[in-house]
Amino acid sequence: MGEFILPFVFLCVFAVNLVTHGVDAYAEMIAGEAVAFEISRDGLQDKMEKLAVKPGVDPESKAREMNWYLLTDENIAAQQWFAFLYRSYQEILSTAADKLKTNAQPTISKENVVLFNPKKDYSSEELELLIVNSKGKLRTVNNKLSKLETELNKFSLRPQQIREETLNSKQRLKQAKLEINISRQPTENKYEYQAHQIYLNTLISALSEELKKLDLEATVNPSQIQLNKRSQEQLAVKQKYLQHIVDQQEALFGKVQLEKAASLEEALLKTEQESISKHAVIQKIIQDNIYWSRDLQTIVRTINQYDHEIDKIDTYKRSIEEDYKNVEKKIKLAGLNPLLGRVLREQRNTLETNKQQYQRQVDIGDETGLISLALYKIELRQKQLRNFQTELDLQLQQVQKSHGAENLSVGEIQKISQEIDKLLSDQKEVLAELSNTYLKGLRVLGDYKFASEQLLTLIDQYTSFLDQRLLWVPSSLPIDLDYPVDVYNSMRWLGSPMRWLHFGENLLQIVKGKIVISSFAFIFWFSLLYLNFYLSKKVCAIREKIGKPYTDKIYYTFQVLLFNFILVLPLPLLLFFISWQLSLLPFHNDFSRAIGVGMQHAAIVLMILLFFTRFLEDQGIAELHFRWQKKAICLIRKQLAWMKFVIVPCIFIIYMTSVNNMAEHSNNLGRLGLITFASVLFVFAIRLFQPGQGILDGYFIKNTKYWWANLRYLWLIVFISIPLIIFVSAAMGYYISALEVQQKTIITLRMIFIAIIMHNIIIRWLTLTKRELALKNARNRKSHA
Repeated sequence: MGEFILPFVFLCVFAVNLVTHGVDAYAEMIAGEAVAFEISRDGLQDKMEKLAVKPGVDPESKAREMNWYLLTDENIAAQQWFAFLYRSYQEILSTAADKLKTNAQPTISKENVVLFNPKKDYSSEELELLIVNSKGKLRTVNNKLSKLETELNKFSLRPQQIREETLNSKQRLKQAKLEINISRQPTENKYEYQAHQIYLNTLISALSEELKKLDLEATVNPSQIQLNKRSQEQLAVKQKYLQHIVDQQEALFGKVQLEKAASLEEALLKTEQESISKHAVIQKIIQDNIYWSRDLQTIVRTINQYDHEIDKIDTYKRSIEEDYKNVEKKIKLAGLNPLLGRVLREQRNTLETNKQQYQRQVDIGDETGLISLALYKIELRQKQLRNFQTELDLQLQQVQKSHGAENLSVGEIQKISQEIDKLLSDQKEVLAELSNTYLKGLRVLGDYKFASEQLLTLIDQYTSFLDQRLLWVPSSLPIDLDYPVDVYNSMRWLGSPMRWLHFGENLLQIVKGKIVISSFAFIFWFSLLYLNFYLSKKVCAIREKIGKPYTDKIYYTFQVLLFNFILVLPLPLLLFFISWQLSLLPFHNDFSRAIGVGMQHAAIVLMILLFFTRFLEDQGIAELHFRWQKKAICLIRKQLAWMKFVIVPCIFIIYMTSVNNMAEHSNNLGRLGLITFASVLFVFAIRLFQPGQGILDGYFIKNTKYWWANLRYLWLIVFISIPLIIFVSAAMGYYISALEVQQKTIITLRMIFIAIIMHNIIIRWLTLTKRELALKNARNRKSHA
C-alpha cells in the first residue's frame, strides 16, 4: 500500500503546480501584452452612446458601466499624452547633444545691433520713442529670463518627483494587474464586468506608458538643465546689451533735455530783457508765456525723475521676485551652512529698511493736488483763448486805454495787434503742450504710486514668508573658542571714539536743523520735570486717604496710576525723542541710525521697568491699593533694583546691532546681549518662583485642594525653560529664533502685567462698592432706629 502513496503525492503536487502555472499564464495573457486589446476613443464613444439609449437596463447598473467607460476615456487620453511626452523627450535627447556640442557663444541679433546709433542726432521725441521701444524689449527679455529661472527650479526638483511618481505608478500598475485577475462579482453583471476589464486594461497601458515616459524624462532631465542654462546665458547677454542701450539712450535723452532746457532758458531770458521796452500789456503777456514755459520745464523734469524712480522700483521688484523664487532652496541649504542663514537675515533687514524708505515716498497727494490746481488754471485760460478774436480785441482795448486813442496811429495799433496776436498764439501752443504734459504727469504719478504699492505688497509677502521659514534656520555659527575674540572686536567697533564723535556731530546737526522742534521739546521736558514735583505731592496726599472707609475712592487708584506714568516719563521720553530724530537721518549714517533704533527700544523697556518700580514702592499702589503681600512686593522690588541696570543695556545692544549692515556685530554683541538677557530672566524666574520662598508659595499653600497647586515644581520648570530655550538657541547659532522667542516673551510679560493690574482694579472696585453699600445700609438702619 505504501508503494502507491509516494507516486500519488507526487501526482497531486504536480497537478497543483500545473494549475497554478496555468492561472499565472492566464493572468499574464490578460494583464500583459500577450492579449491583443485595442480600443479607440471613437469606439468608446460609440459604446457610451449605445449604452445611453439601450432600453431595459437597470439605471444603477447603467451608471456604473458608464462610469467605467468614462474612466477608460481618461486612461486613453492619459496614454496618448504620455506617448506625446515620450516622443518630445526623444526629440530633445536626439538634438540636445548637437546643441550642447556647438558651444556657441552668445550673440546679439542684427535687429538689436542697429537698435540705436549713438553718433546719430536724435530729437527728444525720437529718443523718447526709442527708450520706450528699448524698455519694452528689455522687459520681454526679463520676463523670458524669469520664466527660464522658474523652469530651471522645476527641472532641479524634478528628479525627486520622478522617483516618487515612478514608485506610485509601479504600485498602481501592480494593483491593476492583481485586480484584472479577479473573477466577476455576484453584484455586477457581465456588461459591468466587461467595462471594468476594459478600464483595467487601459489603465495598465497608460501606467506602462507613463513609466516609459518617466524613465526617459529622468535621462533627459540633465540635458534640459544644460539647455536651459545655455538659453539663460544667451538671454543674459541680450539683457546686458539692451540695458546698456537703454542707459545710453537715457543719458543722451537727459543731455538733449538739458541742452534744450538751457537754450530755452537763454531764449526766455533774452525775451524777458527785450520786453522791458515794450508796452505793459505786451510785457504781461510775455511774462505769462515765460511763466508757462518754465512751468513746462519743471513738470518735464518731475516726470523724468518719477520715470527713473519707477525704473528703480521695477528693478528692485524683479530682484525680490528672483530671491522669492530661490528662497526655498537657500533655506534648505542654510541648515548645512549658517552663512546662508545670515545672508537671508540681512536680506530680511534690508527689506524692512527699504519698506520704510518707499513708504515715505509713496505719498504723492501734494504733487497730484498741485498738478490738478495748475490744470484748472490752464483750462480757464484756454477757455478765454478759444474766443481768440475777442481776447485780442480785449488786449488792444487795454493798450488804447493806457495810451489814449489819439496818441496811437493806425500803423502802431496794427503793429501792436500783430505782436499781441503772435504772443497769444504762442501762449495757446504752450498751454496746449503744458496741459498734455500735466496729464502725462498725473499718469506717471499714478504709475509710480501703483508700482510702489505693488512693491510694498511684495515686500510684505516676502517678509512674512521669511519670518515663517527663518525661525528654525541657523543664522550664525555656534559659539566656539573664537567667540570671545569676535566679541572683543565688536566692542572695539562699538566704543570707537570716531564713531561716537560722528554721532555727536549728527545729533548736533539735527538740533540745529530743527531748532524750533528741539526748543519746544526742551521746554516741554523741563515742564514735565517741574510737573513731577507737584504730582509727587499729590501722590503723597492720596496715600493718606487710601484704606479709610469714608475717604477711599476708586478714582484715586486711576489717578495714582496716571501720575506714576507721568513721573517715569522724562528720561524715556528724552531717549525716544532723540531716537526719533536720529531715524530721520539719511540712510548712509548707519551707526547713528542704529543708535536711534537701540534707544527707541531701550526707552520703552526703561519706561515699563521704572513704572513697575514705582508700582511696587513702599506705600505704593501694590501695597496700599491692591493689598499685595509685603514679602512678595519686597522680593520683586529687590530683583528689579539690579535687573534694570542689566536689561536696558542688553535691549539697547540687541536692537542697535539688529539694523541693516551690522549682521556681524549682531552675531557677536547682539547675541551676547541676548544671552545676558536670558541669564537675567533665568535668575529672575528662579528667585520669584522658587518653591518655599517664591511669590506664589502662599497661594499654593492655601489652595492645596486644586491639582495645579500641587505641581509647583512643574511650574518652576515651565518658568525657567523659556530663558533656557533662548540661551541654548542663541548659543547654538539659532540667533533669529532666539530673538523671536525673546520678543514674544517680552510681549507676554507685558500682557500678563496689564492683566494683573486690570484684575486688581476690578477687585478693588468691587470691594469699595461693597463697602459703600454696607455703610449706606448701616446709615439707613441707624436713621430708622
